Amino acid sequence: MSDNPRSSEDSFYSSRSSLDASALDSSTALILVHDEDDDLSDNSPIEDAEDGQQFEVTSRPSMASLRPSVVLLYLLAPLLKFGAMMLPNIGPPIKYTVPSIFVFATATALAQQLWYMLSRHLRKHSVEDIVPEVFARGRGKERSREQWRRLSRFCAGAVRLLLCILYFHAAVESVVPLVPRALVISPQLVITILFGAPLLPLTTPRSLSSLRTIAVTGLSTLSYVAWFICVAVAHAHGTLETSHSWSNLYKLWRPLTTTAFAFACPNSLQLYSNMKGTTGRSKTSNYRSFSTLLLLSLTIAISFTLPLTLFTARWRHSSPPPHTQAIDILQAITLLLAIPPLIITMPPLPAPDRFRHLTNVSVSKIVMVFIVIASSTLPLDVLSVIGQVTLVLALLSTYVLPAFLHIVVHNFKRPLSIIVPTHPSTPTALHQPSHPEPSSPILANDELLQRKERLLQKRQFRKRLIWDIVAWLLLVPLGGGGLTWTVVLSVFVLSDTAVA
Repeated sequence: MSDNPRSSEDSFYSSRSSLDASALDSSTALILVHDEDDDLSDNSPIEDAEDGQQFEVTSRPSMASLRPSVVLLYLLAPLLKFGAMMLPNIGPPIKYTVPSIFVFATATALAQQLWYMLSRHLRKHSVEDIVPEVFARGRGKERSREQWRRLSRFCAGAVRLLLCILYFHAAVESVVPLVPRALVISPQLVITILFGAPLLPLTTPRSLSSLRTIAVTGLSTLSYVAWFICVAVAHAHGTLETSHSWSNLYKLWRPLTTTAFAFACPNSLQLYSNMKGTTGRSKTSNYRSFSTLLLLSLTIAISFTLPLTLFTARWRHSSPPPHTQAIDILQAITLLLAIPPLIITMPPLPAPDRFRHLTNVSVSKIVMVFIVIASSTLPLDVLSVIGQVTLVLALLSTYVLPAFLHIVVHNFKRPLSIIVPTHPSTPTALHQPSHPEPSSPILANDELLQRKERLLQKRQFRKRLIWDIVAWLLLVPLGGGGLTWTVVLSVFVLSDTAVA
């Protein structure tokens, strides 16, 4: 028997609310259940739920249910942030960047589908729960499972924290040149205090369903749209200039890596689980399905990202025009408002109970906000390293990790299977003859059901084979090639730094 938490018997008996009485009295190896709709088609690449499968959703603070429109907003917001805003500054060749946008958008959609299938297969709602289930599944592995859970929570929190540091530093650097130099205090310190003050009130909500968090995310998206319009106007007038947040700090941020980072989705699996809590039915309609929302968000992101590849910014002058200042301010607002949702979804830090009751605000959030604000005072060399590490971790967690976990689960772990007993196991089998006649309806039903089961398993095998190919494509060409390219580029960057 498999140690998988989802047994075949449990999944079968939860698949229908009513059974045929005549089927229950048979001694067949499989129980005949009449389909009410007889619809075996699978038109959607992602099903929101298996038939009758109860999705496991725990009551975490950040796991409150969300409406589909809010889920779409949270899916779209990370795609319209730092990566997209940096495209005009790198001056990418159109013949390389335009195809790469569609390649990475497709890779993101496929990688997220792997996450959703892992979540349904293992009946876990978050990455922090999926990873322990993959590497420490079974009885007697509670300690190992807890260690994997702590490691995955630490890595997930570290990625979000690094993103917050990157966004905050870029927001501060965008506005610092606009501050008058006549101030006695350092302009960077003034902007840091001004931007850091509202962070703590904006991170007090306990879940993404808070109206404050939804409003902040909506304002961040609207500010990006306003930034996009200003950039288009500046490009039309030939006055588009490089951003202050783009400098020699980000050595690894080349056209391909920047485009890949623009389509990174750090929290889409959690949004999938949040949306599952709003649906009482086993399957939602197409316009509310999560796959439709994901594809819609990627389509909108492409429409707001693809034109940026046509814009080429020139080096900034000492006295930029007014619309250039508006671009800097809108960029800072967009990045600053992207920080609260990331902090809200961070796993809490381990802390004694006496510290947790000192204030209504989470101690973990206070510590995270303090780290983000204090990071702007770090030396440029340290911030450069943080930028490179953030890029690598974001790409690995988005494209490589789901493919790796999928391959481990379906190729190195014992798969789920339906066990067909060789002898009748129903209670009425004792009253049936030991050797039924060939024309008996018992054997006819048994043969029919087993043939149907073999057909379904063959169909599932074909689907599994396709997704195995997708996972290997994400892992080897994209992940392995990207890792090799990053290592080679890092060697050149370090050598250039040593020579300088």
